Amino acid sequence: LNMTSHAEYPHEQLTSELFIMVQQGSATCVMDGATAELVKGAVLYLPEGTARSLKAGPNGLSSLEIFSPVRADHLRKAGVDIGRDRYESFPDAGVTYTSLEPGKTYDLNDVPRTAVGPPTSDPNKIATDQVLAHARIMWGRHVMLSSVKMAPHAEFPWHIHPEDQLMLTLDGEMIEEMAHAARNMRGDKQHHILHPGGMAHTGKLSPQGAENLDVFWPIRPDYMALHEQQHGKAH
Repeated sequence: LNMTSHAEYPHEQLTSELFIMVQQGSATCVMDGATAELVKGAVLYLPEGTARSLKAGPNGLSSLEIFSPVRADHLRKAGVDIGRDRYESFPDAGVTYTSLEPGKTYDLNDVPRTAVGPPTSDPNKIATDQVLAHARIMWGRHVMLSSVKMAPHAEFPWHIHPEDQLMLTLDGEMIEEMAHAARNMRGDKQHHILHPGGMAHTGKLSPQGAENLDVFWPIRPDYMALHEQQHGKAH
């Protein structure tokens, strides 16, 4: 979402849960009568049914908005023909709590990092606590975000998970390989790629490493378990 200086996003009642991640600029978000000031690095989770509006700050706003389920009106605006009476919904997945308190503004840097990558004993591969990847894991009722930082020169084994994964590279560079094709992923281009559930894939990092935002749906129970093992339950 890109908004010019002091632009206003009209009042709406959300039909999907929403994560907002601010990349540049600022905005004021009014949600169910409460107000939150959003600045670079801010993360905000809003459940479906929330009434919200946005007003960009003096330098505008650039942010990522992750909706789950997918908004039918956004699909139509993007030119996807899904029919006039079609809407999207998910069944209750049985998630008992969200990792972020709804309506509370967080600094992404304050979300704890969870070790998710394979260990390494190779001195040529720089890793924290000898683990090649750490992720700031956040989830709602239907979708999970993983802001993952991967070590320079890291190589990840081929792996499969049943959840769909949308990968967005925000910093650095890497090669992502799947289905016999290798894709160059650069943060300065915000390259992104979709891994359908059950698709084997692997990653090889550049000398500077990379930082990605991975969006998983449905929520990965193994990542939730890792987060709880290392940090305990949020609430």
